[in-house]
Amino acid sequence: MLSRRPEPRAIGASVAVIAVFAVVTIGLVVAARSYRPPLVIPPFDLLPETDVPLDCTTSVQSLVDAAASGATVTVPGCVARETVTIDKALTLRATPTAEIRGSDRWTAWLREGDGWRSAEEVPTFEGHGACRTGDGCLAAEQVFRDGVPLVRVARSPGAGQFALDATRHVLLGASPVGHMIEVTTRTAWVVISAEGVTVTGFVMRHAANDAQTGAILNVAGAGHDTVSDNVLAFAHGSNVALDHGNGNAILDNDVGYAGQLGVHLGGSETPLDGHDNVVRGNHIHNNNLALFDPEWEAGGFKATVQTNLVVEENEVDHNVGPGIWCDIYCDGVSIVDNDVHNNTHAGIFYEVSSNGRILENKVWSNGAGKPQWAWGAGILVSSSGTTEVARNVSAWNYRAAISVISQHRTDWPDVQPTGITVHDNTMIQGIDGWLLLWAQDWSGPLFDEGAGNRGFLDHYWTARGALGAPPFHWRVDFGSLEAFEATPGESSADWLTDAGRDTALGAAGIPLSP
Repeated sequence: MLSRRPEPRAIGASVAVIAVFAVVTIGLVVAARSYRPPLVIPPFDLLPETDVPLDCTTSVQSLVDAAASGATVTVPGCVARETVTIDKALTLRATPTAEIRGSDRWTAWLREGDGWRSAEEVPTFEGHGACRTGDGCLAAEQVFRDGVPLVRVARSPGAGQFALDATRHVLLGASPVGHMIEVTTRTAWVVISAEGVTVTGFVMRHAANDAQTGAILNVAGAGHDTVSDNVLAFAHGSNVALDHGNGNAILDNDVGYAGQLGVHLGGSETPLDGHDNVVRGNHIHNNNLALFDPEWEAGGFKATVQTNLVVEENEVDHNVGPGIWCDIYCDGVSIVDNDVHNNTHAGIFYEVSSNGRILENKVWSNGAGKPQWAWGAGILVSSSGTTEVARNVSAWNYRAAISVISQHRTDWPDVQPTGITVHDNTMIQGIDGWLLLWAQDWSGPLFDEGAGNRGFLDHYWTARGALGAPPFHWRVDFGSLEAFEATPGESSADWLTDAGRDTALGAAGIPLSP
């Protein structure tokens, strides 16, 4: 098992590639509050190829088909270019350098004008969803040159680019001679249709799956499946989506560079799916390369309709969208001891859900891509009930350290914002942004005396000055802690000294300045 912040085997040297998605800068809406943490996702390590394993001569599927239920199937150190379907309980284990890729090597190219045209045609893929701008995020086609993804353009590709002609041949702007060109032709790496399956130790990359699906996925009849200790990269939708069955586990993986989401869990409003799943010890980073609209669904990790889900000890960073997001009837979810930072939207987002436990997380530098109201928070509890937010350290986030908001959600009317407690947290902001905000935009029950919403024993630090807005909100803004403590929003709190701030940040591993 890998450590909490896994450092799996290298799959290539690091390079900085100047591309549409190599540096993602989100345009910010000018707001009255002037403090904004920097929102530049750094250049990716785009995993170029150096020593490429040979393609497998025996299919992994044939090994799976020949194995008895309960067996361990060990895959040798080669690249399997196939989709593997597992319909029995077994362990699929990689030896070092074993990979599964959804792409094929294309070697037949014709010189055409100033470029090159493939002899083969790209399959047609499905695409749906909402993009931040235009409809480019819906295109699942992928081309890689020596492991580096090329940017799709409409026509006349240059260096680092590709296009498709009317008959779906690939057009390149730079010579393929002497380079490995891989074109994605499949939508999945592994499809699990049984209970008790484990997939472990692989590098998997390149998949043209649709949004809201996984390149590793389980289907009806699955459950108690485990995906562990893998490096998963460059699926167009999600790298992994275990949306069926109960008791699934996603453990100690490096999950990055997906087009929409790193990890997806989707349950149902019946006892059939979405109970007792675990997401632990993963590094989930640099996802939503295709720039799907995070208001629709995109970012690091998204779960829906989950009961007793555990999300713990993950590092979730540099995703375009929320970091950890549980939405729509999540119940009894524990989000504990995660490091969540540098995501464009809320670091931890608990929405129209109940009985949440958001405990002991370290959350910093999130939210600058969603500057409106209180959305760009380190921890955001939105239109949810009976949720505890405790012993977290939240610093340098854009709109608020912690936000608790209520809206008139007619789409999910049976979740009421009551029984929310915020306590024993350390909240640190710069010259602007709320520390703790309780707010609603309708005449809901958030502030009702019997609603049971309250804060207590929190620790605060802010550098607010003459330009800073009031740091607290309960119905209205409050400029002093003493006035705020006269509301249910806070009691028995204290201010940190500068030394106390640095001690708290240092212990949490958070930068001492924005």
